[in-house]
Amino acid sequence: MKSMLVLVVSSLILFQVHARAAEALPTLTFLDEYIIDKTFTYKNTSVGGLSSIDYHQGMLYMISDHGNNDASSVLGKPRFYTAKLKLKNDRFESIEFDRVINLLPGSMSALGIDPESLRVLPNHDKVIWASEGDIKKGISPAIYEAKLNNKNTNSNALESRFLLPDMFQVKADSGPYHNAAFEGLSISLDNKGIWVAMEGPLKQDGHEPTTQHGALVRLSYFDLASGRLQKQFAYKVEAISPEPLASENAFRTTGVVEVMQYDQNRFMIIERAFTSGLADGGNRVKLFMLDVTHASDVKYLSTLKNQPIALAKKQLLLDMADIRELLPSKHIDNIEGITFGPVLDSGKRSLILVSDNNFNAYGEQITQLLLFELSL
Repeated sequence: MKSMLVLVVSSLILFQVHARAAEALPTLTFLDEYIIDKTFTYKNTSVGGLSSIDYHQGMLYMISDHGNNDASSVLGKPRFYTAKLKLKNDRFESIEFDRVINLLPGSMSALGIDPESLRVLPNHDKVIWASEGDIKKGISPAIYEAKLNNKNTNSNALESRFLLPDMFQVKADSGPYHNAAFEGLSISLDNKGIWVAMEGPLKQDGHEPTTQHGALVRLSYFDLASGRLQKQFAYKVEAISPEPLASENAFRTTGVVEVMQYDQNRFMIIERAFTSGLADGGNRVKLFMLDVTHASDVKYLSTLKNQPIALAKKQLLLDMADIRELLPSKHIDNIEGITFGPVLDSGKRSLILVSDNNFNAYGEQITQLLLFELSL
């Protein structure tokens, strides 16, 4: 009888393990698309360059990378917007902009400030935002705070509590590659820290991705109280799409554009590849689930080259090319932001993505918000 009991218990444990594995990946169902007109302005700013999105208590928070301020058609400096989101019958009903908040003090130059991600810090009346810096000009990436209750929308102190390790500082043979630094942010589930995703590898970790091979990037956790790096994991970004229709001298790039913590050890990661000169815009966007359960902590490793480390596990959730024809626009643009949205009429959670139109500096692009149903 005792052996039978042990067998039953063991079987139950195995069943639970397999059940958890079977339900590991959620499914995404496309619901709707909302496009913000490229000529839309709000309080003397051009609404575009939306590099991230966050949803909090009925509001959307969207950071703008401010585009090319030398262009007379682009208005505004680094900033973020708040907008009231309304859904009806699990579709977009309206997105009503109600505030724009500058991220820099009014007199400060925007030199080297390149906003790429923003998250609301619950119960603190603050947001955390990341700047990619300007590697060519020797300006390192950084993480800052901004106040939500600031009555003067024309000024915000440039403050940071985060102490970045030497690995992220710009040097000749180490640090980030240009335009491949801090691209994604996520508040931890317990609101005690933040996760920061690099768009590409650090120089000391290897070459940037090519059409032949991917690259190792770092996902870092910083404690809010101390501002210090506490843990860090590595995973492999996909190689650049070959794109046989592209010209030989086409510009090609790929990397992580956003991260969002999903549960204790898993994250939703957006990878976006781009190839210039293609008729469909050249954006290739994939959403992955990243699992760090068995990944090595690499925070003390000065390089990832030839290291016997366990990488975070990555599984494909959605290739945006598979839903292109479902979109009213029939177009997948430069998707750079992701957030959990409100609960849908079905009782299921929603997911919202946003694209950065680069203020149409590289050709005709759109600012699109995509709504999905998330099924577990």
